[in-house]
Amino acid sequence: MADSLYSANLSPFYHLLHIAGADRINFLQGLVTQDVTTVTPDTVRFAAMLNPGGRFIADMLLLSDGDNLYLRVAASQSAAIQKRLTLYKLRSKVELALITDSFCQVSWSESAAVAATAFNLPPRPGACHYHSASGWCFVDPRHAGLGVLHISLAGQQALPLPIPAECSNADADDYRYHQLGLGIPEGATDLEAERSIILEYGYDAMGALSWSKGCYIGQELMARTHHRGQVRKALLPARLLLPNADTALPPPGCPVLAGSEEVGEWRAGLRDRGLILVKQDLLAQAQSDQTPLTVAGLQLSLN
Repeated sequence: MADSLYSANLSPFYHLLHIAGADRINFLQGLVTQDVTTVTPDTVRFAAMLNPGGRFIADMLLLSDGDNLYLRVAASQSAAIQKRLTLYKLRSKVELALITDSFCQVSWSESAAVAATAFNLPPRPGACHYHSASGWCFVDPRHAGLGVLHISLAGQQALPLPIPAECSNADADDYRYHQLGLGIPEGATDLEAERSIILEYGYDAMGALSWSKGCYIGQELMARTHHRGQVRKALLPARLLLPNADTALPPPGCPVLAGSEEVGEWRAGLRDRGLILVKQDLLAQAQSDQTPLTVAGLQLSLN
């Protein structure tokens, strides 16, 4: 049913980076795409870290308990992100610590408001309840349809927020399948480090960029692309027509074809859902001509 509520434990896939110290906000402000001053115990934000050329390095959720900042990052990237932040520390009054045993749980529904209502939250991306004993409970800032996340420190795991009785147990793949249907990527797996341009992957729509904050690393490409309106590619959710459940999915980077013309590439997938990065003008022409899309010989449709 559309209003069914599901919950999954994501703890193995994410770590927290703890940033303490008097300069924590100013320090991070120059390193990420988000306005860090807007992160409060009541508001969680989404952000990305770019290289000097404006290409993707990593993304993260930004949380605050009022006295400290915490970055929820992919476990596969956490050590590298900590190392990169340490390089920029210099004389800043900040302390960095990697937390690898935090708790992360997600609850979601096909109807965006259902999960938020179940946890007494407004269905607004980033809306958060914070409590020192149980951590953060918040609507995913990237998209309200992604559901509600509960993140707590290791010592708080004995006091997680109660999961509503009507919530069904699910796993990380079930959540990933739901996420793909919304067209939301995971930076650590779906983007190419040092190559991808986040505006092509929908990061502006996901609220990752502030267009009013001061300078940050990689800002020049973001500002130029944004103000000239030159986002030529777009990430879209897609569905494969699979002959059977055992059919192998295309690898990332596999060309998406309209007839014999390449219009984009396959970026990620699970079961029959996936994400494709397409050239918008070529896709529009293919749709106008009603030319079928394929990838690795498999029929492809847009959600």
